[in-house]
This record gives sequence, structure tokens and C-alpha cells, in this order.
Amino acid sequence: MVRPPVPDELLDLLPAGDLLVEHPADQGGDLRIEVTNLQGEALRNVAIADTLPEGLQFVSASDRGIYQATTRTVQWLLDVLPAGETRTVTLRVQGKTPGQFAQEVSARADSLPQTRAQSIVLVESYTNLVLKVTPRDQPLEMGKETICEVRVQNLGSSPAT
Repeated sequence: MVRPPVPDELLDLLPAGDLLVEHPADQGGDLRIEVTNLQGEALRNVAIADTLPEGLQFVSASDRGIYQATTRTVQWLLDVLPAGETRTVTLRVQGKTPGQFAQEVSARADSLPQTRAQSIVLVESYTNLVLKVTPRDQPLEMGKETICEVRVQNLGSSPAT
């Protein structure tokens, strides 16, 4: 299970010029990247890049995001970002191994320097046991014995010990 970071503690915002990047996470494996134009005029060719750490596996990206497996980077290109507006792109990931992973996002636009944001994504494993009991003889006659089949299944991502 991929859990979101706690924004106040784990989100590092580094604004550069008039472009602000935020990188909060939704519940589950959806990571949101918000890019805000703080300028008084529209920005052109806004490029967003998110580098995935080794503990996360790419599943999908919104808004025509393109994944480059060799660099583990997802890239988006926004033609125009109007003044004062925020655009959100979404990245769906799957946790490969439990742990905390630093994830870095960068954005740049024509005539503005690159800005970066970093967050910590927590991947947890869990045990989810399901128990099913099936008696062989149904209905069971009063005073008689029967044998029951008991099946235990772990639907979680961590072994049950």
C-alpha cells in the first residue's frame, strides 16, 4: 500500500521565480503534482518531470504523461499555464518494497528557471487473512461428528507468521 506523505512534515517546496510546484499524495497509489503560475502573464512550455525512486513502480500518468523506463522519469508538457492558475497532473504508482522513498519533482517554463519539490512516499506491507470453514456433512445430524475443511488465505502483501 502506498501512503501519502504528511505535507507539513515531509513536503519541501522550493519556489523559483514565479513557478510553484507542490507534490502531495492522494490515498492509495495516486501522487498529485500541482504547478501554479504566480506570474501576471501566461507561461508557455511548462515542463514537469517526476523521478521515481527504486521502491516505486510506474502504473500510469494523466494528461499525456510519458514514462521513460531508463531514467525512471515521468514527463508532462503543458502548452500554456494561464496567470494565477494551478494545473494538477496525477501519477499512479505501485509499491515494490516497503520503506520510505524520496521522490523529486521539477518544473520549468520558458523564461523561468527550474524549480523543485521533494516528498517522502511511504510504502507499507500488511497481512490480510481470510478464513473459510466448510463442514463436509450438511446438515449435521444431532449427536454425530463431522470433518470441517479450514482454508486460510493471505490476501495481503506481507507474510503471516
